[in-house]
Amino acid sequence: MDLESLILPLISLPTVLIPRAIDFEEGDRKTYLIAFWSIAQVLNLILCYLLRRKILLANEQRIVSVPSTNVFAGGKNQKKEKQFLSIRDYDIKEWQKSVIEVVAVILVTVFAIVKYNAITPLLLSIVFMPYRIFKSKLFRIHFLNHTGDDLIRPFKNPPNPLFKMFKEMKQELGMSESKGRKKKPKKPTDSQKAALRAAQGASNSSPKQAVSQKKKTPNKRK
Repeated sequence: MDLESLILPLISLPTVLIPRAIDFEEGDRKTYLIAFWSIAQVLNLILCYLLRRKILLANEQRIVSVPSTNVFAGGKNQKKEKQFLSIRDYDIKEWQKSVIEVVAVILVTVFAIVKYNAITPLLLSIVFMPYRIFKSKLFRIHFLNHTGDDLIRPFKNPPNPLFKMFKEMKQELGMSESKGRKKKPKKPTDSQKAALRAAQGASNSSPKQAVSQKKKTPNKRK
């Protein structure tokens, strides 16, 4: 078990229990929490901007080969062709994915506050967004100057969970449809019908022939 799998539960458990222990509706606690969350998200966006500047200033033009990948979009599995990008362009593409993730978390958290008056998403985003940025491969490369096999471009990213879920659902639906379908009996052809009639006629006539032969053969006396 790696260290990250131990740290994440230790971080997430207090953020879930704190709203139960503290009444944020009392006084200005909720207002202070929202203000602190807003400042944290602004700092996250500033950090993303500084990371982009680091990538552009590094301006690494070494070419890397990005293998073809399966992308789940529009309810379909679309295959992206193999690409040849400079390290700067590749890092910019990975940076754009990180920014989209940060903005999506901000929008979901705002929706949870406005619609459901939820506190837990605020605490989770305050804790986890900086953690994810500091643990990101681009931050480790450009800010911390880390090196390693896991930081070699192109990055070995985990498979898309949406694509994996869609693939599993498709397999389950295919299995259920195959079980639900009943095999219809095939209709015999004309030649098969004729052969079947001939066989039935032979089976019906064989007992009569046996009886007639018995009548014709006399019993031999000793």
